[in-house]
Amino acid sequence: MGLETILMGSLVGAGLGLSAASMASSNVSAKKQAEALKKEGEIKASERAKEINALAATQKVSFLNSGISLTGEENTTPMAVLSSTYKTGKEDISQIKENYDLQIDNVYSQARTQLLKSLGGLAMGMGGLFS
Repeated sequence: MGLETILMGSLVGAGLGLSAASMASSNVSAKKQAEALKKEGEIKASERAKEINALAATQKVSFLNSGISLTGEENTTPMAVLSSTYKTGKEDISQIKENYDLQIDNVYSQARTQLLKSLGGLAMGMGGLFS
């Protein structure tokens, strides 16, 4: 009987060790995935900013080529168009960042859920030691 208890305790202990290692690995994986998403989001936002600047530059050249002055009141048609372009661009960039922040939050949420499941497994394993 004593040998069975020792063997059972050893198996449960090994299982607990593997669960703990799995939890640590999940945490590292979640951090790496979140960092990659953050970097990707920054790249996408930067690319969109470049696109908006290029579009605004094209619009300016188009206005100038057609003889429309870009100076004057802020509410003139050319300035309103450029202002709208920049405003829409800023909104797009903000939305890109929000979307990636949400994805990062989801990665961490999944990691926390996995951690809680693993902790539950650990608790059940430890309960097996004492039954």
